[in-house]
Amino acid sequence: MPYAAKSAPRQITVEMRLYLCLVIAGAIPACEQNAATKGDPNSDAAASSSEDAFGGLTNDGGRDGTICRTFAFAKKDFVSRTGYNWADSWMMSWAADGKTYTSFSDGKVSVEAPKVTNAILTIDDDLPNLTAASFRTVSEDAMGVGMRNTWSHYNISTIFVGDTLYVGMVDFSYNGGIARSDDGGRTLQYDRSRPMWPGSAVTRFVYPSFLQNGRGYEGNTDGYMYVYGTDGRWGETNALRVARIPKTADFRDVTQYQYYDGSGWSASLDKALNVLGPSAELGGMQSIVFNPHFNRYFLITFSNPGNVGGPAHMTVFDAPDPWGPFFECGVISRKDALFKEVPGILHEIYNPSFNAKWIDEDGGMWISYSSCCEDSQYTFQYGKISVER
Repeated sequence: MPYAAKSAPRQITVEMRLYLCLVIAGAIPACEQNAATKGDPNSDAAASSSEDAFGGLTNDGGRDGTICRTFAFAKKDFVSRTGYNWADSWMMSWAADGKTYTSFSDGKVSVEAPKVTNAILTIDDDLPNLTAASFRTVSEDAMGVGMRNTWSHYNISTIFVGDTLYVGMVDFSYNGGIARSDDGGRTLQYDRSRPMWPGSAVTRFVYPSFLQNGRGYEGNTDGYMYVYGTDGRWGETNALRVARIPKTADFRDVTQYQYYDGSGWSASLDKALNVLGPSAELGGMQSIVFNPHFNRYFLITFSNPGNVGGPAHMTVFDAPDPWGPFFECGVISRKDALFKEVPGILHEIYNPSFNAKWIDEDGGMWISYSSCCEDSQYTFQYGKISVER
């Protein structure tokens, strides 16, 4: 059965909120809404069990139900001190043209360029052979609303369905939505005056992310795209919900969505089941991919950015279906993921992303993840998850 929380959410004070925002101001999406407790930024301790990692979350037997008999992660390299400094949240997808597309937030497309809120890029090489030259800019401010060095909205996720690109986004009135591009990411269309999932709703569906399944989503066989949303509280307490929409529909049409309610699909978001959480260990953003080697769905999320109550870590779940149930597969600790410690500077791991293109024949899955703040810069870090069943 899906995870359920046993413990009460952490209470966040104004002083705690200011601590993180002042230390890494501008480094994390929606810093104004982040909430943090002050922990030891140099701690190498890491949660390694279901009970430790999720603060009381259980699934009627901890790891029972996962296929992951063994789980390992090997960090490989990072791209930093390049034209792509000052950028994070590199959420990826595999397009029909064979390239990897990604979107960054809060960054620069070159050393000389001004800082922009969002950019869409291609990654023209494959892991582990990435350099700064592998990243090529498609567009800055693709929505055309003059978003230079502002926090009005962030691009959160990307997916290609055939030749159509969709970008999940969050508007910082805490609204969730999906933009569309019919020209490969050069422009995006979205009516920000009519949010798809208002942040004022009783049940939220913010930070929307997409199931990745093959090149241009060609691995899908049931005719639906699956979209995942949370409460939109980056780094705080969140629950995860799942929606589906016909893959031939326009993903901006909120009337076409159905939400998983535990026994089937409902047109009402208020009936959506929390398939994970609520928990302070679900950081608000996630990435989901279908792995054909295992015939299994994998989800990765993060927790404790900036040492919120303990060391940061990323957690991987697996499930038999896009809607779950999700079982803990393994945990990637802060110590195992970071490349360099900088005394006195928060240097954490967050916003991990799968890429359907970067799945090896043995089922190994390469991920990217963001880190902050080596010499006050972001880094694009990457490594490989290996699983045996």
